[in-house]
Amino acid sequence: MASSGALPQRADNILLQTFRTGHAVRELMEHAVAGTGVSADEWAVLSAVGLFRSVAPTQLATVLRVPPTSISRYVARLAGNDLVVRLPNEADRRSYLLELTHEGQRTVDAIAPRFRALVTGLEERADVRAIESALLELEQAAKALDVDRRTASR
Repeated sequence: MASSGALPQRADNILLQTFRTGHAVRELMEHAVAGTGVSADEWAVLSAVGLFRSVAPTQLATVLRVPPTSISRYVARLAGNDLVVRLPNEADRRSYLLELTHEGQRTVDAIAPRFRALVTGLEERADVRAIESALLELEQAAKALDVDRRTASR
């Protein structure tokens, strides 16, 4: 049977659709950060630091739902590029706080409008709130299965 070339209304499976969606979203995000010197992943961390104004890496890891080791790598790159600065954490001397540098704030100011425009464009084309809810539900289901996956691989 010949294909009409039209996109299907339903994905063949959720994992493959998530793969395709991830690539489409990653492409949008990479376009939004193009020419700024930061990657889309670094932007996620940098923008979170900007939102919190002063934040511990462990809090970033929790909020962004990424491993602390990944946050450490992003922080090292951002600090190395003079976009964030590490400051003493008076509440927990074993930790430190992150804040944007002047250059970090300039970068946030340059990228944030691009991301707002992308979100607005997506909202005009899709029910973004419903998608966000579905993605959160999918994330929770995936994490619940992760325990089973690790157990099965033993």
